[in-house]
Amino acid sequence: EEDADDTASISSSDSSVFSTANALMELLHVDLESLTSSPTPVRRMSQTFSWTKDNDTNGHNNRGGIYRQIRLDVDRCAGRPSILSQHRIRIRLCRSLYLWSVRHPACGYVQGMHDVAATLFIVFLSGYIGNSAILDEKFAHNDDSSSLHLDDVPDQLLDAVEADAYWCLTNLMWSIQDHYTADQPGLQRMVFLLEDLVNRLDPPLARHFEKENMEFLWFAFRWMNCLLSRDLNWRCLTRMWDTCLSEDSGGRSSVPNTESNNAATLGVQVCVPSWDGFDYFHVYVCVALLHRFSDELQTMEFEDLFYFLQNLPTKD
Repeated sequence: EEDADDTASISSSDSSVFSTANALMELLHVDLESLTSSPTPVRRMSQTFSWTKDNDTNGHNNRGGIYRQIRLDVDRCAGRPSILSQHRIRIRLCRSLYLWSVRHPACGYVQGMHDVAATLFIVFLSGYIGNSAILDEKFAHNDDSSSLHLDDVPDQLLDAVEADAYWCLTNLMWSIQDHYTADQPGLQRMVFLLEDLVNRLDPPLARHFEKENMEFLWFAFRWMNCLLSRDLNWRCLTRMWDTCLSEDSGGRSSVPNTESNNAATLGVQVCVPSWDGFDYFHVYVCVALLHRFSDELQTMEFEDLFYFLQNLPTKD
């Protein structure tokens, strides 16, 4: 009766979004070749950025530390898929993330951004070279990337990929900027929403977590911080992100930074998209993941529970 009362209290809006997220989990295996076989139709930049490591050395020692951290993080994500281990890819990821950090000092670089940037870069690259196979999991642990013929890809094309990926990274980060500011209030808000939804949508699982002293923040923080980029295979991840990007609130908001001030001086209105998908719908996808494995999770004790949640069986 208690479970029935809890379920009855769920709003129709919550139920609808949860059903959509649950359905999405069923559809994540859909072949994405049609989505990734051509370049993403975004605004082209006239030239890529020429920032390099040497830009750190003009009296900004803290920037040197940021660049070193970015390099460490990018090296850690190499191998997911293996094409990320190639120097020409890594240097462009580092350059884009460093440029983001320098141009957005209020937010700066935060660990987890490299996973987001790498995902965008790989999606654009697959479109440019017309080979969506780089999204396949079979390349994830393949040390031989020669079959992708990346050596035949000119620097000019990789520069275009870098520019497009940076533009999308900038717009995406503005829409979820409070995920990465001090104390990361956006991420905490998402974790609290996740806990509330699980309490209402899956009370037995919530009670089991409480019994095992499993805090949602311990396992869900990474899900929110990296937008599940470490927990889903590449094709599932891009399918899920495509849905999140489609969950647009329909509004646009001004960008409150120096760029917007400079643009205002020139009489240009600077706006960025306001996406609900990564701030709201993403949480429902996480609820759907927990619900999918609920029966199995309820049989586990704390150690097995924590390990399972950090290593979800979603790679296949």
